[in-house]
Amino acid sequence: MFKYNIQVPLEYFRFSLLGNHNMSGELKILLEDSVLDTLDLIIKKGDFESQEKFLVTISQEEHVLSISSFYADNETYALDMANNMVNKYVQILSYVIQSQNSNSLQFQIKFTYNQQNIKVTESKYSKYEQFVFNDSKREEDHNVYMEVYDSLRIKDSVHMIAASTFRVNDVSQILGKIGMDVDLWFLMDCYYHSLGLIDSKSKYFNLFVIIEYIEKNIFHESVDSKIYKDNQIIDLMDSISEAVSRNTTTKDHRDRIQSRIKQIFESATDKGRIDKLYSILTESLAITDINYGLDKIELSKELVAKFIKTRNGLFHAKILTEEEKQGLGTLSYKLLLLSESVLKELIKRKEENVI
Repeated sequence: MFKYNIQVPLEYFRFSLLGNHNMSGELKILLEDSVLDTLDLIIKKGDFESQEKFLVTISQEEHVLSISSFYADNETYALDMANNMVNKYVQILSYVIQSQNSNSLQFQIKFTYNQQNIKVTESKYSKYEQFVFNDSKREEDHNVYMEVYDSLRIKDSVHMIAASTFRVNDVSQILGKIGMDVDLWFLMDCYYHSLGLIDSKSKYFNLFVIIEYIEKNIFHESVDSKIYKDNQIIDLMDSISEAVSRNTTTKDHRDRIQSRIKQIFESATDKGRIDKLYSILTESLAITDINYGLDKIELSKELVAKFIKTRNGLFHAKILTEEEKQGLGTLSYKLLLLSESVLKELIKRKEENVI
């Protein structure tokens, strides 16, 4: 067992989304105070058991994330644990800051890091060394059990020179609310990846995954009212099967056609996709408008229809005109803002144990 200090230099994207502006060198993010987080680590190895505390900090100007006094069996395991923690930090930090960015039509902020720049120092774990010395006849058990308990304490705010002041005190709360929720981490990952994409098509697909996911996996039962019951589908298929068999020559063709028809009956609801998605967003999540710069725009049924139509066109490899390409950039921006609102409401519902 060893004690590790790990330093992870963080980087952030601040690219301009407008071709006639170059934001390079104009945007600098400063922490008004250092990020300080205290976590508990429970260590079990054979008969040895201990509880230790280690620190996670982010420096104000250099944005170096440091993990101090972390205990692990070897450097590989220590780095694996560190990567898991850092990935959560950069995702939530990016979400909190970007969601407050009033100029995200021109630039977007995403924190990241390069694993090759991680620095690790190793020293002996004196408590474990003493345990081994006192019981030197005991065979060493190589099975190590560790648990990390988060108690994030990120305070004050982040300041962007000549732009805006960003509060990050929500980061610790959001991490705690999400916890181990697989759905929310998947959606946060989609949002995070979209921030690193300049190509509007790729950005749009990453963001629309958030909308499709909540439609099919979170709210699929709350707004769906099936047109046909199971016994009705059986009757319909019995009636159709005879006609399909009579007019189709091969069994493989018959099976595929009947399976497709059955899927249509099973998925048919009293609401079309536009109405269903609009209901999820405006009723289930209570999102009626989205912040668009300094203004608000209504989340209308027409806008939802445009989101869906654009997604379908891109999925089927539609060739865009120059005007449509420019429009896609604006629509991607609106979808980004909508995704932020969706994540905010889902996290709120998680806290209230609604989902």
